[in-house]
Amino acid sequence: MRPRRPLRRTAGAALLLWLPCIAGARPPAISIIIDDLGDRLAESRTAAELPGPVACAMLPESPYTPQVAALAQARGKEVMLHLPLQPGQGRGHPLTILDTASPAQRDALLQRALAAVPQAVGVNNHQGSRLTSESEPMRWLMGELRARGGLYFVDSRTSAATQAEAEAWRQDLPTTRRQVFLDNSRGAAAVQGEWQRLLALARKNGSALAIGHPYPETLALLQREIPRLQSQGIRLIPPSALIREQGTTRSLRVSAQPLRLSLAMAEPAEPAEPAEPDPAAALIEAAVADPAPVTATATGAATQEAAPGGGPAE
Repeated sequence: MRPRRPLRRTAGAALLLWLPCIAGARPPAISIIIDDLGDRLAESRTAAELPGPVACAMLPESPYTPQVAALAQARGKEVMLHLPLQPGQGRGHPLTILDTASPAQRDALLQRALAAVPQAVGVNNHQGSRLTSESEPMRWLMGELRARGGLYFVDSRTSAATQAEAEAWRQDLPTTRRQVFLDNSRGAAAVQGEWQRLLALARKNGSALAIGHPYPETLALLQREIPRLQSQGIRLIPPSALIREQGTTRSLRVSAQPLRLSLAMAEPAEPAEPAEPDPAAALIEAAVADPAPVTATATGAATQEAAPGGGPAE
C-alpha cells in the first residue's frame, strides 16, 4: 500500500496547482447588438432602455436617431453606427454605399453617416451582402475607420462570402463577428431557440455575439432573460469589451486597457453555414502558422448566409 501514497500526494499537489487557474477563469460572455434603431420611436426607446450593456446600432439620418442615440448613451450603452452597405438584391437605405460609387461619393456617404451618429464608438453593416463580399470596398472602408481612430467594426455576416472581418484583421482594426441572429425567424419560440443557442456557443467557446432587431418578441425576451444571466453564470458585456477579451492591438474610444491580439481565438461553429471560403479564418490560421505579415486572398461570390431558420433578411 505504501507505494500508492506518493501517487496520491502527487495528484493532490497537481490539483492544488490547478485550483488558482480554475478560480481565475472568466465566466462565458455574450454581447448583444440591437440593429435598425431610429426609425420607430417606441421600439427604439425600449431597446435603449433594456437592462445591461446592450449595444444600440443606429441607422443614420433616421427621424429618431439623435434622440434615441442620446438616450442610449445616457443609459450607459455603447452606440454604434449601423452603416448601410449595398445588399445582394432589393432596395437599399438612402445612404447605402454602392460598389459603383466613385471614391469621392463613397467618402462623402461615409462621412455623412458617421456625422449622423456622433456618439458612435463602433460600426456594423446594415444589409451589405454584396459590398462586404468585395475586397476593394472593404479595404477602403476598414482603412477609413482605422484612420478615424478608436472605432471598432462588427461584421454582421449577411453573406458567407464576407471580406469585412478579414480586411479589418489585415488593417489591425478592432473587430469581431456576429454568431447568432436572434430573430432571423420571427416568433417567440424561434427567438427563444436562438437565445439558447447563443448561450450554448458562449459556454462552448468562451464568448459569442448576437444581433437582434426591435421586434416585440425580441425585446420581450431580452427584458425577461437578461436579468437571469448572472444566475446562469453568463456575463453580458458590450462589444468593445468582447473584442478586448478576444484580443486587439489597437485602442478603442471606450476607456479600457487594450490587450495584444490573440491569434488562437476559438471560432463558434455556424451549424448551417454554407461551404464558402472564410477569408477571416484563413487570415487567422495563416498568422498562427507564420507570425510574419500575411495577406489573405480567399474570395467568393456574394451569397446569402445560411443561418438556422434561413438566411438573414436584408
